[in-house]
Amino acid sequence: MLDVMIKNFRLLQHECLCSLFIMHCRDETKLIQEIVSDIQKELSHELSLSLDAEGLVGMKSRVEDIESLLSFGSTGVLIVGIWGMGGIGKSTTAEAVYHQNCSKFEGQCFFQNVREESQKHGIDHVRQEILGEVLEKKDMTIRTKVLPPAIKRMLQRKKVLIVLDVTDPKDLKYLVGEDGLFGQGSRIIVTSRDRRVLENACDEDKIYEVKILDEDDALRLFSLHAFKQDRPIEGYSGLSKTVVSCVKGIPLVLEVLGGNLYNKRSVEYLESKVAQLRTSGGEAIKKHLEMCYHELNQTEKKIFLDIACFFGRCKKDFLQQTLDLEERSGIDRLADMCLIKIVQDKIKMHDVLLKLGKKIVLQENVDPRERSRLWEADDINRV
Repeated sequence: MLDVMIKNFRLLQHECLCSLFIMHCRDETKLIQEIVSDIQKELSHELSLSLDAEGLVGMKSRVEDIESLLSFGSTGVLIVGIWGMGGIGKSTTAEAVYHQNCSKFEGQCFFQNVREESQKHGIDHVRQEILGEVLEKKDMTIRTKVLPPAIKRMLQRKKVLIVLDVTDPKDLKYLVGEDGLFGQGSRIIVTSRDRRVLENACDEDKIYEVKILDEDDALRLFSLHAFKQDRPIEGYSGLSKTVVSCVKGIPLVLEVLGGNLYNKRSVEYLESKVAQLRTSGGEAIKKHLEMCYHELNQTEKKIFLDIACFFGRCKKDFLQQTLDLEERSGIDRLADMCLIKIVQDKIKMHDVLLKLGKKIVLQENVDPRERSRLWEADDINRV
């Protein structure tokens, strides 16, 4: 009984303190806004810390620059483009911006590889997926090219954040190009290697170019993957700096080369890698990645090509079911070498690596019947 009385007294005391606090506040709306602002600042601080913890080197300044372009305080619907070469970190940057700011919006969607998904299922399916996620109606079916009035009204009432990776300007226009489709304050982020795609969608001053990492950040990223610390271990500093110089600050290549070096740690191995990098010529990014592929064992190569040609993005459990028991450890080996990423039990392969894998299979033979894998419908029908 005494415990109940103490508990009730504390609840009453808490309510009184809250009432006094609100009474001293002339405007309760202002109080709520201040609380929300404080929470967002705390979340932003936590994300900044997590960027470092996750090894997203050089990401903080990129995120801040893009947030400035997004002008969250202004009304209207705004499209911002993120542009750069393959492997430079466009999708990673967009994802960091998305996670830092999605809580500010009533509807959200992060959709990578519009082209790949539209080739598999059609652009209408992609639009349905995006709008279904934004409206939190994933079972929604849209059977017409023109959006039904009811769906338009729902979208026009929502402030949304959408991130898309697009290669075709027609796809972008079809997915989000209709004026007045989304509510005031909505923001759309588009990533692309093709600047013309972005120029058709947004103002010139709203296109952010993702640049290569500077020398210090590049060395740090390489070290995190090669040595599991933010600087080279003793005896490897000079050679590591030479590797970084050859790679020219491209994050994907730094990660893959660093992961490739991990567990093979010897000065002789790194020296041979430097010699290969120096002779790789202008096709730098492809050559560097091909070198890492050729160092895989047969099982790892098999899994790499299967992911590139058939899976791309799938659940780890699903991929494991296609492999013999003794082969399954190869999945984690590919992750250790940064050739794939495993996030929430889902496997993701960078589109640069997807293309590399398909190119390797296509080079096996001109005749599709003599290749180890077929994924194009035309080739399958011919065979």
